[in-house]
Amino acid sequence: MYLIEYCLEMVENEYFEAIDEKEPDLLERMKQIVVVKMDFLSKYPEAINFIGTIILNDHIDEDLKSRIASLYETGYAKIYGNIDFTFFKEGMDDQKAFNLIRWSIEGYENELKRRLKGQDLSTMNYESYVEEFLGYINIMRTLFYK
Repeated sequence: MYLIEYCLEMVENEYFEAIDEKEPDLLERMKQIVVVKMDFLSKYPEAINFIGTIILNDHIDEDLKSRIASLYETGYAKIYGNIDFTFFKEGMDDQKAFNLIRWSIEGYENELKRRLKGQDLSTMNYESYVEEFLGYINIMRTLFYK
């Protein structure tokens, strides 16, 4: 439990703090977060492998589930707070566009979790996943932005 808490605090103190909450463009922030995440993964591969194994485990106790849920809430606020909706196309329902983008990103995250389950995250090359994600970001920019 000490190691789990240590890794979760590392995510909070180093990963979340590196997110630029002043960037008002949602899709640009997503691109920046990928860079931050890749830097974090390369800096702490064993810790990420460890915490990834814990998070992907379906059989964790309720206290840990609650702690991880709290971490996700903190991350959600950092990622999706202070977004400027004026980037969206004229006449578009900003909240619905925002939700579609958010759901797409969360769906991609869930798909990655499914694909990566059981793999050694510390030895993976994430470059193809970054390129894939940035491709989706570019499509969303075309669909939703002016």
